[in-house]
Amino acid sequence: MLPGQDWELELSGAVRRSDAVIVCLSVASVGKVGYLQKELRLVLDAAEYQPEGRIFVVPVRLEQCALPIRLSRWEYADLFVADGYERLKAALTAPTERGDRASLAPLPAGVETPFSPPFSAPRHRRRVTLAAGVLIVIAGGTALYRITRPIPVKLPTTPPPADTHPTKTALDGMISIPGGRFLMGRNDRSDPEASPAHEVALPAFHLDRTPVTNAVFAAFRRTTNKISPSVPIVPGGDQAPVTQVTWDEAAAYCLAGGKRLPSEAEWEYAARGPDGRLYPWGEAFEAGAVNTLESGIGHPEPVAIRPRNVSVYGVADMSGNVWQWCADDYRHYPGEAAAFAIPGGAKVIRGGSYQSDRLHVTAVTRNLELPATRSPAIGFRCAK
Repeated sequence: MLPGQDWELELSGAVRRSDAVIVCLSVASVGKVGYLQKELRLVLDAAEYQPEGRIFVVPVRLEQCALPIRLSRWEYADLFVADGYERLKAALTAPTERGDRASLAPLPAGVETPFSPPFSAPRHRRRVTLAAGVLIVIAGGTALYRITRPIPVKLPTTPPPADTHPTKTALDGMISIPGGRFLMGRNDRSDPEASPAHEVALPAFHLDRTPVTNAVFAAFRRTTNKISPSVPIVPGGDQAPVTQVTWDEAAAYCLAGGKRLPSEAEWEYAARGPDGRLYPWGEAFEAGAVNTLESGIGHPEPVAIRPRNVSVYGVADMSGNVWQWCADDYRHYPGEAAAFAIPGGAKVIRGGSYQSDRLHVTAVTRNLELPATRSPAIGFRCAK
């Protein structure tokens, strides 16, 4: 690329023109947030438009490491095992639905890859793009090239990412969430309120492991005059999430404990994790993982009873059951077309509820409600 060229535009174009994309994975790359995850999203978007049965995305592990959930639908090759290169070669030379074959062209001078020369002389000029050390985009053509003895792969020398496993802290019932950069929202015309995806940086914070329950909130109500005593407790029992709570009452509860409501960005980051999952557990909806309209239960259920409904950080119930108040006033994302007028003072609610269908309990789904609203489908959790 030339100085001044639009990186995202050029990479997106290269992916669309490609016969195949090799996604190179290492311990460092799979845990990285920000731009590398953005590159992966470009590839996944392009893969949705490929003909059925075509080999387009080829995950390749350069060393023993976890396979991101978003790539788990495709078989991968391991270049650190004996037959890894042969398996990769077989994938790249397999006939496509058009009867031609994917090509492998030499990279520009100075770019290191897991392949070493010599290559057969190409019959046509082709372009291969190496994007941020993660994606190798193999562009069009039908000629075959021989994959030969591997050369050592230089892995990034930057320190490994911070451990993202959930950590209980001295803050009772809270999870420590490491700071970092992530892509908030997604680029999907079917979900315009969650578009466009944009990078957000967050410092470390803590988040309640579960929404606040009826039992805990009832104890708070007995000690304060900030909550209306006439507010009913919704069916579901002491361990169900408290609902029928206004935004101000939720904020008052958090403040009384030295906490606050989470920002919308904190909420989404805790739900999606560093790999940007669509649901807390992965990319695909699982009916048994969450209380939604499809469940037919018709009311909130006790918190943390569905083991699949837990994010990578260990935060439970970030999908379905009840919507959750966030601290923010609702605003359109930067670059989002204003499809509707936002009511004055409307607050963000996230996560969906037992009244929501599968498309509206994702970790990127946005909604809004007036702060004085009491709803049997809206609860909250606190942050710090």
